[in-house]
Amino acid sequence: MTKLRCSGTQQTFSNEMLIQAIEKGDPLAASEFYRRYGKRVNSMVWSLLGGDSEHNDIVQTVFLGILQSLSSIRDPQKLSIWVDSVTYRVVFKELRQRKRQRVFPMEIESESFQETMQDNTSQWSITGVATMVYRILELFDPQDRMIFSLKYLNSFQIVEIAEICGLSRSTVKRRINKVRSAFEKYVREDFVLQTNLEGYRNVG
Repeated sequence: MTKLRCSGTQQTFSNEMLIQAIEKGDPLAASEFYRRYGKRVNSMVWSLLGGDSEHNDIVQTVFLGILQSLSSIRDPQKLSIWVDSVTYRVVFKELRQRKRQRVFPMEIESESFQETMQDNTSQWSITGVATMVYRILELFDPQDRMIFSLKYLNSFQIVEIAEICGLSRSTVKRRINKVRSAFEKYVREDFVLQTNLEGYRNVG
């Protein structure tokens, strides 16, 4: 039985060894896996959903899905992108459920946004801008929204997004362009967003 052993000196285990250890029930393997990928999954869930009250539950669901389906990975060298793919599928399922449960379409009302976003000094905070961005993204199809987020909030390349989402590169490009055009329309209508989001246009 392959075992992961902890010592005073941190050791590096190959992806293949880690996968085998988890499949064989090594009690330290899951902890080692979380040490390696916990921050990555947390970051990706946050970027796809924004500040979400169910964040921790969703992260737990991601790791449960990972541990339950780890045997399906074909190439241990692509473990990181596979983890991203599982994270994507879990969040995508969550967003689709929310979309179906929403009875009334959400609309953007500039006055309510300003009341929510402005702090005591009448300056827009970074948190406020981020909240407004995610409110806009909620208007889009869940998959389009997530592809856009992977590109501009996670800085993934087209080829990586295609692999994570199980789509062709041309489809990914088409969806990114569609959402970007719609997103930029909202940005052009708000000076604060224009000022704070100038840099995103330069993401390759």
